Amino acid sequence: MKNITIKNYIMAVYEEMAVYEESRGKGLIRVTDVARVLGYKTPSVTESLQKMAKDDIITYIPHIGVKLTRKGKEIAEKVIERRKVLRELLIYLGIPKELAENESKKLEMVMSKEAFDYINVSQKSKPISNLKIKTYREK
Repeated sequence: MKNITIKNYIMAVYEEMAVYEESRGKGLIRVTDVARVLGYKTPSVTESLQKMAKDDIITYIPHIGVKLTRKGKEIAEKVIERRKVLRELLIYLGIPKELAENESKKLEMVMSKEAFDYINVSQKSKPISNLKIKTYREK
C-alpha cells in the first residue's frame, strides 16, 4: 500500500471513530462505514484494512469492525498537526478558510517530510503571523 493510501485509510478510521465515540461510546467502527467515507467498495477496504492490521496500524476483527492502534493514532495525530500548520499558512496567504482546509488535506498527503519540516521549523522560529509576505490580495 502506498503511503498516501495508508494515510487516507487512517484518517477515515480516525474520523469515523470520533463520530462513533461521540454518538455511541467507545468501540469498533464498521468496515462499511470506512468504505462509505472513502468511496471504495467494501471488499477492497477489507483487504486493505487486513494488511494494515498486520502492520499494527489498526485492530481488525472480521465481521465486527476496526479501530486504530496506538501506532495508528500517532500517525493520525501527526497528519492532523501537519494539516493544521499548512492550513494556517494558506489562510495567512489570503486563501479563504474553507478552501484552505480542503487544500491543506491535499497538500499534506503529497508534501515530503523534508519540505514540511522547512515550513514547520520556520513557523516555530518565526510564527506565520510574523512573516512579512505580500499575499495575493495585497499585490
